[in-house]
Amino acid sequence: MSADVRLLDIAYFEGRTSRNPIRRRSTWPDLVKLLRTHDTAATKDGMCFSPVAYPRGVTRGKAYVESVSCLALDFDHLTPERWVEIVCKLAPLASVAYTTYSHTDEAPRWRVVLPLVASVPAAQWPEVFARVRVWLPDADRQCGDCSRLYYLPSHPAGGAWETAANVEGEWLDVRELPEAPKPRPRKPIEAVTTAEADAALWKWVRKVEQASKGERNALLNRAAWWLGSLAAAGKVDEGSVQSWLLAAALACGLDERGAKATIASVLKAGRSKA
Repeated sequence: MSADVRLLDIAYFEGRTSRNPIRRRSTWPDLVKLLRTHDTAATKDGMCFSPVAYPRGVTRGKAYVESVSCLALDFDHLTPERWVEIVCKLAPLASVAYTTYSHTDEAPRWRVVLPLVASVPAAQWPEVFARVRVWLPDADRQCGDCSRLYYLPSHPAGGAWETAANVEGEWLDVRELPEAPKPRPRKPIEAVTTAEADAALWKWVRKVEQASKGERNALLNRAAWWLGSLAAAGKVDEGSVQSWLLAAALACGLDERGAKATIASVLKAGRSKA
């Protein structure tokens, strides 16, 4: 698709805590120019954007997003070989990529933005992003939140930074993404065997241990919720759940005090819903 065909809806925010979207429409070349310009900054907090349309008079939040105009994805700590594979996969498509504030040569952090052939209604975005994850499983799953904010490019003084762009490539047509597998119906808690519950415990422990920085809090919450439900039904020992989840949380770099509080509160909530 020609870059002149349509304007892209972009919402800007004056900082991470800002609630008021600044509604703009941008051509693809102008957006590329913006996202290839790194500022030198003392901290990463600053202007943010979200590639979405908001109606007038609302504050930031998923409930108010009307549609998504671009796919924005974060790729953190990939090996050089894996990053090259992703670049090759994206090569035919229009895209702009830039390193984020915490990027280093040893721990690379890239953000990629791709314009969409047609904006996707917010209600359809979870289904579309599930297909994106099949296509690009290394992308941070937190990018599936259509109200997520992304900092404009910046780097600390003397810090490493890079950009790349394919201005003339094809715009992404989400209808061509691979299909996501259909979720299997979840077995009722009372029908779960002890062996299945033990397997679920180790599965969640491994997931939390291997979680990236961008997804570890969410995974710990999900693990504690489901394992709390199993513990309440007498399928697993709650003390074992707490100790193993805490060990996994520490292994992926979470703070011990915060992890203990999260596990305790979410286990309690899981028990109440069991």
